This record gives sequence, structure tokens and C-alpha cells, in this order.
Amino acid sequence: MKFWLLLFFLVSVHIYADESEKKEWWEYIDGSVKIKFQFKEILNHQFLVEGVWTPQGGEAGHAGPAELVFKDIHNGSKSKINIRYFSLAFGHFEGLDIVLNKNDEWYFNPNVDLDKTYLVNYYDLDKMSLWNYKHQWYPQPIFFEDINFDEKRELITLDWMSGQRHNHEFEMYQVTTQGNQTKLTPYYPTNELVDSSTEFDRVNRTLKTWSSGGACTFNNYKYKFDSGKYNLIEYTNADRDYDVCKILIYDVVDGKKVLRETLYPR
Repeated sequence: MKFWLLLFFLVSVHIYADESEKKEWWEYIDGSVKIKFQFKEILNHQFLVEGVWTPQGGEAGHAGPAELVFKDIHNGSKSKINIRYFSLAFGHFEGLDIVLNKNDEWYFNPNVDLDKTYLVNYYDLDKMSLWNYKHQWYPQPIFFEDINFDEKRELITLDWMSGQRHNHEFEMYQVTTQGNQTKLTPYYPTNELVDSSTEFDRVNRTLKTWSSGGACTFNNYKYKFDSGKYNLIEYTNADRDYDVCKILIYDVVDGKKVLRETLYPR
């Protein structure tokens, strides 16, 4: 009798250990998985783009660091940039079977070929624009747009949900070519971070950034492009004054703030 009790106890412990060690599929994507990829199309009529992405299973969109290499097809030069929170749906990588479905349950595939470079159709992704921004489920993680009105498009990268209040953050690079070398140089149109809460107005050549800490705790900065750069023209500060919301709106003239209006919204 004692033998059977002992055997039952050992089997029970073994089963419990197996169940406790069972991981969800996304837990295997823990920074040890690196996916090599290449966009099928030539981007901006200039670049062949390939990269290595390290997805993080526990992050929204499995966002993780990526290194991208831009090869200029006209002169053969290469430029590298890093994106902190790169994200693409696994289904956009042609032939990537990193996750398998069996009986309506998803499993990590331990036999996935991570030595292979997977192709991605860039134009299958949702088109991105800062001038006409709208939320997209599968946004292009990199895109090109003329932000400083010089008729040359800047490279813009998307950091997935890394901005304030889970907005996407954008980083920009100017594309320049000298001789046989093409360079990607960081470009900062404002002193504040630019994310998907930023309002871009192409007609009036303005952009407005938000720094929000709550319904009545925020700062807004409005810039207008003039004389080759974005200049601060309006500043708004909101805070509570003895539990009363107080909003101060300033014009910025010659670099100095001039109070224009005080609001007490209810």
C-alpha cells in the first residue's frame, strides 16, 4: 500500500512540475530570438532595406530593438540606424513559421529557421503619414516624408507605443549624399519629442506637440516653419491652482513669452 501511495505522489509531483513549467508561446520570444528580414521593394526610389529584429514577447506588438541597413542602390553605400521599439506582425514575414496553431491553440515553433532572411512586402503594410496621420493596426515602421519643405523627403522611423500615453514615437533623419556616400543624419524639428499625438498642419506649416500629465496638467508647444526651421510661436501651460484648473496661453515673440489669454475651464 505504501508503495502505491509513494508512486502516486511521485507521479503527481511530476505532472505538477510539468504544468508549472509550461510557458506561453510569447514567453519563448524573450530576446534570444532574432529575425532577419528584407523589404522586397526599393524604398524612396533609393534604398534596399534589410534588418535584424529582436522581438520581445511580453511587450505590446512584441516591440523590440532592430538594426536596419539602408543600401543606396545608386552608389552602393550603406547606412545603419537603430530602432528601439520596432514592431511587425509575424504574418508579414513570408514563410516565417515562428508560431504554429494546433487545435485552436498557439505554440512557439522551436524548429523555426532563424538563419534565413525573410521577405516583407512593404506595401502590404498600412501607409503612414505625419501630415495625414491616423491610427493604423499594421503601420509601416519606416517611411519617407518631406517635413522641412525642402522638396527632399526625410526618413521617419516609428517606435511602437513608446511615447507618452502609449502613442507611437517618431524619429527623423535627413538623407544627404556627398560623392559616393549617402548619410542618414538625425533631424530634430523641435525641442520636444514628436509622437502620434503631435498635430501636423502642412498647409500652415505648423506642428503642435503635447506633453500631457492629465486633464489639467499639460504643456503644448506650437511651432511654425519659417526661414528654414521650426520656430516656437505659441506655448500653453495648464495646471491646478488651489484645485481650480488654470490654463495660460502665451504668444512667443522674438523668443519671449507674452501672455495672451487665461482660461478657467470647468
